[in-house]
Amino acid sequence: MKKRITVALFSLLAVLAGVAWWVTSPSKPPGIEEPDGIEAMAVEREAQPISKSGSMEAPKEPATINVYGRVRGIVYTTQGVFDSTRSFSASVRGPDSSFDVTNEMRTATFHAALKEGDYSYCYQGPFTNQNGAVTYPIAARIERRAVPIDDGSWIHNLWLAFASHSYFTLRSNSSAAAVWPTGLREANEGRMGIRAFYRALPGSPFPAQIDYLAEGYEYFESESHNLQRVALPPPFDSGYTNFVTHTTKSTRLQGFLFPLRCEITRFGVVQENRAFRLNTLTVTQISVESFAVGTNPIAHPTLSGSVRVLVVPRNEFVAAPNGVWPRLRGEVLGE
Repeated sequence: MKKRITVALFSLLAVLAGVAWWVTSPSKPPGIEEPDGIEAMAVEREAQPISKSGSMEAPKEPATINVYGRVRGIVYTTQGVFDSTRSFSASVRGPDSSFDVTNEMRTATFHAALKEGDYSYCYQGPFTNQNGAVTYPIAARIERRAVPIDDGSWIHNLWLAFASHSYFTLRSNSSAAAVWPTGLREANEGRMGIRAFYRALPGSPFPAQIDYLAEGYEYFESESHNLQRVALPPPFDSGYTNFVTHTTKSTRLQGFLFPLRCEITRFGVVQENRAFRLNTLTVTQISVESFAVGTNPIAHPTLSGSVRVLVVPRNEFVAAPNGVWPRLRGEVLGE
């Protein structure tokens, strides 16, 4: 019973941290303007060594690209349009990456890292207990995952924009893990039923475009708690576009193209006046304000105090002595 209460508390914290993304929307969203205060070109946060010839010297391998900027989330609902912005930093080093997102409006922070197949995640934000006191507890989890999913942190958007190249180019076919589950989350986790098509910027380890195609089914849980699915009406029964990622502006960095701006548009099949149509659900705009090239390693989020980490899929809490994260080698999500 104690374990169930603890897991339930963690789930509540995740819900409080999240954003209600799976919503219906008007068929034609209003125009989207660029966020204010974003420079046309990114500037380098740290000076890079310059050779005698005046050209920038390449850093020693392996290099880490550190990115800083703003991410804007626009949600279209039948009740109106909701628009918010957060600041972020990201570090990419080959297949590994780490992310920090700050929601200034809620004084909440999200931290995550994808390192050697382990996905570690940490959230700290305001929580009002039953006595009305506001505290700032830390919720942490770790799991075996190659692709982050939508959990309200917006980290999955940053992964698509800056850190997804290795995952998509090392696949043996067009199958891909879900980013936004299209039905019950349990139906999509660990299931390779979604196709993704990836195109990199010319000669670059960063994406130019990513297209995700969802299956033409909706999943639900029956009264007997069995997982069932029903086909969507034509033409969506053969599949539809789940989301599209576009790099809309890039610059040269160390001899290759690097994204400065990225836009992610997510779609969903909704019913309006007995007719089904594909509507825009959310638009995410990522703007880079500065970047730097270094050799800093990718690290799991820093843990302080007596934090216990939720280990997925076992749903067990494990101590993290001295802030050291547990490792999940050999464990696969969904087992």
